[in-house]
Amino acid sequence: ITISVPVAGAGLSGAAQVTADIADDRWQETSFSYRVFGAGGWVSLGTAESDSPSVYHDAALSGLAPGTLIEYRAVSVDAAGKKVAASTYASVGWPVNGSDGTPVAPELPPITMVTVPGDHNSEMGCAADWVPDCPQAKLILQADGTWSGTFELPAGDYKFKVALNGNWDFNYGDKGEFNGGNIAYNNPVAGPVTFVWDPVTKIATATPGSGDTTTSSTSQPSSTSQTSSTSQTSSTSRTSSTSQSPTSTGPSSGGLTLSSSALRPGDTFTFQTTGFQPGESVQVWLNSDPVLLATVTADDAGAAEGSAVIPLGTPVGDHPLRVLGLTSGVEFAQTIRVLAAVSASPTSSHGGSTAGSQSGSGGKTLSYTGFPTGQFAGLGLLLVGVGAAMVSMSRRRRGAHAPS
Repeated sequence: ITISVPVAGAGLSGAAQVTADIADDRWQETSFSYRVFGAGGWVSLGTAESDSPSVYHDAALSGLAPGTLIEYRAVSVDAAGKKVAASTYASVGWPVNGSDGTPVAPELPPITMVTVPGDHNSEMGCAADWVPDCPQAKLILQADGTWSGTFELPAGDYKFKVALNGNWDFNYGDKGEFNGGNIAYNNPVAGPVTFVWDPVTKIATATPGSGDTTTSSTSQPSSTSQTSSTSQTSSTSRTSSTSQSPTSTGPSSGGLTLSSSALRPGDTFTFQTTGFQPGESVQVWLNSDPVLLATVTADDAGAAEGSAVIPLGTPVGDHPLRVLGLTSGVEFAQTIRVLAAVSASPTSSHGGSTAGSQSGSGGKTLSYTGFPTGQFAGLGLLLVGVGAAMVSMSRRRRGAHAPS
């Protein structure tokens, strides 16, 4: 589905027609709505069931002043209940750029978060695809002003866009166009893919491990909450959907201190971190399968501390442990080693601990350095018994020779 009228950035006058292009091989019901750009709620314009659904909007009758920027959205539902959505924008009275109607993006807001929502999000560890606020799909601000991140992805064909501040209000697609088409890329073999977004040109690139950068695109994700202009379902040529944890090019270990770097499942550790904005939320994540361990708040000095537990069932091996500032985008990481969980100490046939080990605090097995107390206890009882028998015999002999 696409919205063909009005053209993005066009000027509106009188009763403006709003038209959507949909598939003509099946029945669909299309609902139209509008809102002032950035406002919260959508206002219904009507519903149509034709192959070229269309409604009319008189902006003047809606009480909108000249120059007001308006978003239009169309949501189409087929007989099976499948939904697709698209959007566009226009200005009351005159084109957005004041001349020929060429689309011009609104002024950028302060950037607090940059993500790469797409049909690769589930492979990055997100709850679903096309999620603009997924922290696992977040890019990190670099020293040169660009935003970038590297993620391990299965081989396959993917599409994505760049979204700002965790929503679709500001998103960039092919050739850096505001609200533009999807950016398509191919990852030829399972491995790292690096994403870079330039806030000056608005252009995003995806570079697989082979080094091929792709910026071409076709269409828009299928999402009713999205405000972009086209629709696309997830690729079927993907070879795997196993979640992989992202590895950003940005994080360092300089602002993170851990109480231990070798831990077992169930162990508690403490962390201290600094370098964040005062009062911002800081998340602690354990990869490789991303698990949120804790969320703390930075103090007035931008520092945060707390404790967390290594989840039971965490695989043995090296795992990145990361802290993420949700406002500043600051990120630090360290590698910890997860050791094998220790089983309870085996017992002997007599119910005691086997010789050579004993159970210490925390269930850990410690080397045994004492004596085999069970054996010596048995010998002591035997000696006591022998002594008692000897005393009894002595008393009997004295009794036999006592004077009458």
